[in-house]
Amino acid sequence: SEPEDGSERRRRSARRGQDLLDALDGLKAGLLSGRISPAELGRLGRTLSGAGPSGDPGLDAVIGEIELRAKVELAKLGRTDLF
Repeated sequence: SEPEDGSERRRRSARRGQDLLDALDGLKAGLLSGRISPAELGRLGRTLSGAGPSGDPGLDAVIGEIELRAKVELAKLGRTDLF
């Protein structure tokens, strides 16, 4: 397998950030409807355990903020076991 280049790491990190935002949207919809899907919680937890740094400090900072928000939301629900 070839080593991953910087642009591939950035692309993968950006996709992971988008996946986290999508999972947070799903969690918000569940909270508003009064039904939180265990599948959505699992998805958010799995996405949190994803890749490392992208090599782009700005992108890493944004991803870090999204991760923090996701962890706060999971903690509010008592699901610290997911991260």
